[in-house]
Amino acid sequence: MLTEKVYGTIIKYDMIKNGDKVLVGFSGGADSLFLMLSLIEIKKHINFDIYAAHLNHGIRGDEALNDENFVRDFCKKKNIPLFCKAVNILQISLENKISEETAGRNERYKFFKEICFKNNINKIAVAHNMNDSVETVIYNMIRGASLNGLGGIKPVNDSIIRPIIEISRDEIEKYLKQKGKSYCTDSTNLTDLYTRNKIRNLILKNMQEINPSVIQTIYSNTLNLRNDDDFINTYVQNLNCVCAEDNSVSVNKNIFDKEHICVKYRIIRYAFEMLKGNCEGISSSHLEIITNAGISGRTYDMPGGVKVSVSFDKIVFMNETNKQSGFEYNYTVGEKLEYLPGIFLTSFYCDKYYSEDSDCLYIDADKLENKNLILRSRLDGDKFIPYGMKTQKKLKKYFIEQKIPSYKRDEVPIIVDGENIVCVVPYRISDLYKVSENTKNIIKFQITKEK
Repeated sequence: MLTEKVYGTIIKYDMIKNGDKVLVGFSGGADSLFLMLSLIEIKKHINFDIYAAHLNHGIRGDEALNDENFVRDFCKKKNIPLFCKAVNILQISLENKISEETAGRNERYKFFKEICFKNNINKIAVAHNMNDSVETVIYNMIRGASLNGLGGIKPVNDSIIRPIIEISRDEIEKYLKQKGKSYCTDSTNLTDLYTRNKIRNLILKNMQEINPSVIQTIYSNTLNLRNDDDFINTYVQNLNCVCAEDNSVSVNKNIFDKEHICVKYRIIRYAFEMLKGNCEGISSSHLEIITNAGISGRTYDMPGGVKVSVSFDKIVFMNETNKQSGFEYNYTVGEKLEYLPGIFLTSFYCDKYYSEDSDCLYIDADKLENKNLILRSRLDGDKFIPYGMKTQKKLKKYFIEQKIPSYKRDEVPIIVDGENIVCVVPYRISDLYKVSENTKNIIKFQITKEK
């Protein structure tokens, strides 16, 4: 029996457990009806609650209303709690400049998650079948997707489960016919206006003329690809070479450079996902540019407002929108000043200093010409006399010698006394303000971070 095959999929992927609450996306079409009938049957083996959600896209007029009535009648007969909502997908797609398909998908999952949140439901069951997964593979292949995109639709994705993912559309329609079950037919699926319809109605039908079992063949291959993808993902994560920082993500270049090209590409994608939450717009050409970026100080513009720079032994990914602009403040000794979000400069007078305080700087207070200092970010042409030296050095050159990453340099606080740089916190003081055995008053500067 076909429902037993669905039960096997649920057990294999640990989709539903005793006590779960499962919200079913119920359009009234063949797939969602088969999913609902299967789950009702499987409740004999697993103790869980079923809920239904139906979204009217506002596209098919009376036909959509008939679908909603069909769903309402079914749920009433089966005593299944139903949530319905109507939206205007055409308007949403125009306002957000996205396709109707994307708008519909976004609104469906938004609706499902709202219901789950309000009703303490922990699983969302959607009716993607084997054909849907294969169509997704072909769609992603046409778009030039990575290995992840060629793995098809995952059976489980967080709280979203797909119990009929291993059942073909032909199997579903034959089952419903044998059982004498009527269902709704979406007339838009019969046209070739949408990309997926072209894949379903044209490309796959032509492929089936060559291989009648092409759906099962492609699906089996996607399982192998998904296993390969999972292995590479796990390998990359275990490398521990990608690290999230304040407003950036960095890749350890020493580890990165030793890896195979396929691992390098996956590391880069992992860094993008960690920074942006996705890899939208990242093509093979972008991966190649970053992989071959070997010159320290070079910066590359990437999709989504991301800048990638090579900084000594790191490849750094930054959101351009999060980049801090220059800053300048009047500063009085003893003040605690937040010069960047969550980052403070503190200072106070003391009578001695400790050379082992690596995160602090000490200066001779009596050597200051002004008690009203300036706290600012670097400027072009900045120079100072680093402690222990007799001549000036360009601040840019000092940063390079100290291997301070280029993306961090604009965040380094500079203390200025008139025309002179007093110190570059927390790295070096100017030799003009060094503490000596004759020093009577000392000022300590320190950076602290607070959430």
